[in-house]
Amino acid sequence: MRKYYYCCLILLLISCSKENPEPVKSSAKSIITYVFNTLNPPVIASIDSTQGVIKATLPVATDIINLVPTITISGRATITPATGVAQDFRKPVQYKVTAEDGSSRTYTVNISVLKSAAKSINSFTFNSVSPAVTASIDTSKQVITAILPLGTDLSKLAPSVVTSDRASLSPASGVPKNFNEFVIYTVTAENGSSQNYRVNVATISEQPIQVKMSATKLFSPKTILCKRETRFGEVGYSFEFYDTDMSCSANRTPPASFFMTKLELGAFTGDGPFFYESDIKGSTSFFGSSILITKITATTVEGKVKGGDISNGKYGDMYMEGKFMATLCK
Repeated sequence: MRKYYYCCLILLLISCSKENPEPVKSSAKSIITYVFNTLNPPVIASIDSTQGVIKATLPVATDIINLVPTITISGRATITPATGVAQDFRKPVQYKVTAEDGSSRTYTVNISVLKSAAKSINSFTFNSVSPAVTASIDTSKQVITAILPLGTDLSKLAPSVVTSDRASLSPASGVPKNFNEFVIYTVTAENGSSQNYRVNVATISEQPIQVKMSATKLFSPKTILCKRETRFGEVGYSFEFYDTDMSCSANRTPPASFFMTKLELGAFTGDGPFFYESDIKGSTSFFGSSILITKITATTVEGKVKGGDISNGKYGDMYMEGKFMATLCK
């Protein structure tokens, strides 16, 4: 019996001397999500867990020098650099994820930015003439047109050209070119695609301007000539619009008459088309008229005209209103 008690005591002592086993530590060390929440909309990167590579393509013009990612990793793991810390992604960035058991793995993050496809000419201005002239741009046909003052030397003009952001231009802005002939400008986008623009520049012609009047009130159209003449010591254009009333002889006052020292593009200042006013005193009537130039190209001038005799605030028999197109003769 005594031997039995000794055995039990020995077994009890042995069992008390054993330590409790330690819990198994996690070996998980994965990057689960990698997101740029500061962008709008947020960009979620793709993760290749096998290769340990993370990739993302960000929108055009994204600043990647100081970009903050939000990172989710395995439970009980740690990561260096930490989530929420800004990084310079111009070069690959490496992250080390360390598991609870001390094992680790490295992820490499590669970030790229979409390249812009924008390749337009937004403005084309001749600042060397006074006042400066901003050309009209036909974006559908990629044609740029400018009408410069009479006597302008077209052989060495240096236009100021504004293009899309991140695009390049050839010839460059500010480089003198000979505009006696058309000049081709090529805009190259950041992504390598390109677009050509043809630039046509002309001065106001010394020759007469043929004007075709398309009347909308009272009278049918009639073709007339506008001549260059001198008034008050200034050389300019004399516009005279006649109706087709047979009783309107050549020596009668026309329904609309104007004198302009130069032609200007409609919306030249960006504030809208220009109106030119003329008041003409006839022998028996007061004539009032106005012209609106809406478009000028290298060869034509278009607009609207209205005018005639006005008595007591009412239009008389000679009043007319309509559209016209003037052809700049070479």
